[in-house]
Amino acid sequence: MDLLKGLVGDPAKIGEGLTSYGSDLKTSIGTEGDWDVVMVLPVTPSDEESKEEDVENANRKFFEATIEKLASAGLQYKSYYSIQGDEIYVKIRSPEDRLEGQADVRDVPMLMDPSKLEKALAAGFPELQIAPIDIGTDCDGQAVSRFAPSQHIYCKYDRHPSLLPLYSHPANATSPFRSMQRIKLVTDIIQTLHRFGGCEISVGKEINDGKMLAFMCLHDPIERTALYHKWMTYPWAAPVSQMPFDEYKDYFGEQAALYMASLGHATTYTAWLGALGLVATTIIQVIGFDSKPAAYCRAIFGVALFVWLAAYHDGWRKTEQTYALKWGMTEFEEEEPERPQYQGHIVKSPIDGKPAVYFLPKERAPAVAKGVLATLGMILLNLGFMLLMVVFKKQGHFTRTYSSMPATLANAIGIQVFTFVFKDIAVKLTEAENWRTETEFADKLTLKLFCFNFINAYGSLFFTVFVQSHVSPPDGFGSNWACLENNCLWDLLFNLYIIFAANLVVSAGVSFVLPILQIKFNEYNEGGMDEAMTKAEWEYMLVEYDETLDMIENYMIATVQYGYIALFSLAAPATAFIGFLSNMVTLRLNGYKYLTGFRRIEPRGAQDIGVFDSIYTFINFAAVLSNAAIFVFLPPLFTNAQGYGPSNRANIFMLIVAFFALGLILGQIIANDDEPDVALQVLRQDFIKSKIVDKIADEDEAITIDKKAPVFDITKKDDGPYFTHLAEVLGEVPEASLPAPAKAADLA
Repeated sequence: MDLLKGLVGDPAKIGEGLTSYGSDLKTSIGTEGDWDVVMVLPVTPSDEESKEEDVENANRKFFEATIEKLASAGLQYKSYYSIQGDEIYVKIRSPEDRLEGQADVRDVPMLMDPSKLEKALAAGFPELQIAPIDIGTDCDGQAVSRFAPSQHIYCKYDRHPSLLPLYSHPANATSPFRSMQRIKLVTDIIQTLHRFGGCEISVGKEINDGKMLAFMCLHDPIERTALYHKWMTYPWAAPVSQMPFDEYKDYFGEQAALYMASLGHATTYTAWLGALGLVATTIIQVIGFDSKPAAYCRAIFGVALFVWLAAYHDGWRKTEQTYALKWGMTEFEEEEPERPQYQGHIVKSPIDGKPAVYFLPKERAPAVAKGVLATLGMILLNLGFMLLMVVFKKQGHFTRTYSSMPATLANAIGIQVFTFVFKDIAVKLTEAENWRTETEFADKLTLKLFCFNFINAYGSLFFTVFVQSHVSPPDGFGSNWACLENNCLWDLLFNLYIIFAANLVVSAGVSFVLPILQIKFNEYNEGGMDEAMTKAEWEYMLVEYDETLDMIENYMIATVQYGYIALFSLAAPATAFIGFLSNMVTLRLNGYKYLTGFRRIEPRGAQDIGVFDSIYTFINFAAVLSNAAIFVFLPPLFTNAQGYGPSNRANIFMLIVAFFALGLILGQIIANDDEPDVALQVLRQDFIKSKIVDKIADEDEAITIDKKAPVFDITKKDDGPYFTHLAEVLGEVPEASLPAPAKAADLA
């Protein structure tokens, strides 16, 4: 059977299993709405040896404890055996009033209907001393913002009768909660603390301990199919910025949609740089790779690259702020819940005095130090591998016989191997540091991965730019130290294309080929596709998505690609065009694979791309150094034969670096300013919340003044005391308070 059909839903294949593992327990089976999430639990066969009976009993106890927690939290559930009988599926959903209660307790931000909100503002609340509100929209006949005052306004969910009618509803829906928000709330109920109405089931821990096989968010057939058609039929020639990112957010959540929006931004910006790079590459090949005109062509491309770096970063920050406003994420990090894996001491909160989990920073310090040392150790190991590859590539006899291609390929493959190995190490190190929120955890993990990947991905290329042509080879490290064809610019271009291509191939394999193989393997394990299975069983065969690690991996792939373009495309301008094509294809295929080959991504919020913003800033400044070095030291423009000695080239290099670094700093200053329309709308949102939700009465600003008639009389002299010296006005200074006169010995 077609996997796509299984996802969308075949009526003949969606019979519900009726066998309950705990038939003696009272099972609440809902009769309305769709199921939102599924727990998959293992079953230990009863005919195993006696030593396995304890495992079976433990599984049974965990199942019963889980059911009791779900029931006590007011959730609806249904449990049944899989077709093969080796798993227990527990489908979970929530009644509408339970969702409303959880949203109210957690103060979930909900979008307000613009037209209804506008009417409510115009009416005011006279009984609460809140006058009708008329928010200004123009200044001297010109609009002050591209947003209307009631547009993109999010207020916390509250079941007060005056607020319920104001929340925005999806088309043809009677509830403000679409499937994405239902999943968020149900997941929150399952994992959060009892004091927030939760079950306190740590899903991640139970999966790691083997008590739970999977926790899946179920695809919604109607919403999924609508998004699939919108995404996959979007014209290739249409502006990427207009792709249905909002609909993607409504299905997969803000975190997943923000990544796709950032990939769309990268595609848009690499389009024009890629076109310019393709033109520059063509011209260079026609006029001669080592000619002076080719060097001038690279210089023009270098200026365009610098403008691109600044525009890309500034443009994304403005775009990111706009999405945070449109998706209600402007205050997400301030209100982000704790990770279920976060451990600490139950104390009175040092902020508001309420019971809270607190972890002393000094208790984290040893784990952080261990993470730093391990990262440095892996970087040193990686540098040793790169040095070995340099020696391998520079062996004269081997190179003459087989060319440098084997060594270059070995280096490219080694980069990918080191990346995969260190990823697992970094995850364990960061888990041990016990960070409170997913954002903090992701940022710390990302920093470790980037510090390593920066050396791993770019180290050999930096060696060619800054070392190879300027330093004599150490004794015993090979006699053939020269660049390929005795041209370090050509050597850099050759290695860049090989490493960049290998990076794209491996990324494509990991992102698209491995999931297909994984699905086939899951089909084989589950008995193929010929059995009639429930919707949950179909989706269990799909590829699992790790909302933290896979998201970081996606961002890291995009960041490393950005680094190749930013740091070295002056030597190979066509790199930008290759990056553009890769982004165009990845953007479409990502949507396809997450909608058809992956379990539904658990919807999570995100305010921004986190520490990756600082990483892009770092790469931009590193790009100034690398591209200035490529331009000054590698092409034949500034040579000894033309009167440019080492000191002259160094001076030119520093001048170029100073000029463009200053430009980037000015760009950073401009980029750090908030997008004006977004900043204004956030202020409007805060004001509207104070009136619509908090019902803060208007202040009585009227002042009563006892008006008196003016007196125009002017007297000859003031009636106060008069003084003859300024000292009398200032008052006498006590002598004891004056500093002692300095002695000659002290002055000496």
